Amino acid sequence: MKKFRTHGFLLVLVLSVMLSGCFGFLVPEPTVTVEGIEDEGVYAEPVTPTIKAGKKTEIESITLTKDGVEVDYEVGATLEEVGEYELTIVAKAGTKDAVFTYKFAIVEIAIEIKNIEEGKMYTEITPEVTVTGADSYVLKLNGEEIDADKAITKPGKYTLEVVATAGEQSLTKSVSFIVVKKIFVHDDSKLDGLWHDRGSAPELNEDPAYIKEGDFSLKFTNQADTKSAFRWNRDPKGARIWPEDWTEYTHWSMWIYIEDKTPLNEIEFALGTSAGTLSKKWSSDQLVDGWNLIEIDLKDYAGENWEALGNLYWDDNSDGKYESFLDIVVRSSAEMTLYFDQVTWYSMAE
Repeated sequence: MKKFRTHGFLLVLVLSVMLSGCFGFLVPEPTVTVEGIEDEGVYAEPVTPTIKAGKKTEIESITLTKDGVEVDYEVGATLEEVGEYELTIVAKAGTKDAVFTYKFAIVEIAIEIKNIEEGKMYTEITPEVTVTGADSYVLKLNGEEIDADKAITKPGKYTLEVVATAGEQSLTKSVSFIVVKKIFVHDDSKLDGLWHDRGSAPELNEDPAYIKEGDFSLKFTNQADTKSAFRWNRDPKGARIWPEDWTEYTHWSMWIYIEDKTPLNEIEFALGTSAGTLSKKWSSDQLVDGWNLIEIDLKDYAGENWEALGNLYWDDNSDGKYESFLDIVVRSSAEMTLYFDQVTWYSMAE
C-alpha cells in the first residue's frame, strides 16, 4: 500500500511538471497601456499619465524619475515641472514578467513641423513651422539659415532644422527630405501588368505592418533554391504601369520589407531593354531585417546603354506584347515572403 502511494505521488508530480511545460505557452504576455504620454515625447505643457493593466496582468511596481532622481509619484497625478522623466512599470502575468519604460520630457518650448515628413519627396515645399514657448527661433537648411517663408524648389537632399530658444533653454527639431524635379510613383493598389516567374503570384497586401506608406503594398513569396522573380510589365499594350521614357528620370527606388533575411542569398534588379538585360544585385549582407530602401542611379546603372532606357515599350515581333520587363529576382535557401512599396522614378536634375 505504501509503495502504491509513493508511486502515485511520483506519477502526479511528473504529470504536473510535464503539463506545466506543455501548456506554458498559454500564459499571456504581460500588457500595460499608458495614455497621456508617449515614449520619447516632448511636451511644453503639463501631462497626466494614466496606466492600465491588461488582461491577467498585475502591476508590481511603478517608479518615476526626474532628471535621474526618483520622485514621489501617484498614478493619475499631473506632472508640471520642466525636466526629463522616466516612468518604469514592472508587470506580471502568471509566471511571466515584463518591464515597460517611457522616457519623456516637459519643456518650455515645443516645435511642430507641419507639412514635411521624414524621407519623403517633394517637387516644391515651403516649410510650415509652429513654435510655442520660445523667445526666438531660426530655420536652417543643410546648416544655413533661411527665411521662414522660403520655398525650396532646387532638387537635392535636405535636412531642415528648427532651433528655438527661451532664455538658457533651447530645443532643436529636424527632418530630412528630398526635393525632385519630376516624380512617378507606381500605384500599389493595382495588380495590372504584374507577373511572376516561379514563386507565388503577386498579391495586394493591406496589413499595415507591411506597408511603408499609403493603404497597400505588393506581396510576393519566392521559391526556395531557385531564381524567383516578381515581374513588372510583361503584359499587353494596355497596361502601361511605368514611365515610357526612363531617361527623363535620374533615379529609381523601392522599399522592400524582409521579415528575416537569414535564408536570403541576394536580391537582383534586372531590367530588360532593347540593348539586353541590365542588372544590379544586393547581397544579404547589404540588407537588414525590416524595411530596406533600394536606390539606383539610372545613369550609372545603364552606362553606355543609357539611350535604351528611352523606350521601354517596344514590340519587336508584332505580337501585341512589350518585350521590356523589370524583375526583382530573389534567391534564397528557403521560401520567403517579401513586401514591395513606394516604387518610384524621380529626377534630381536641375
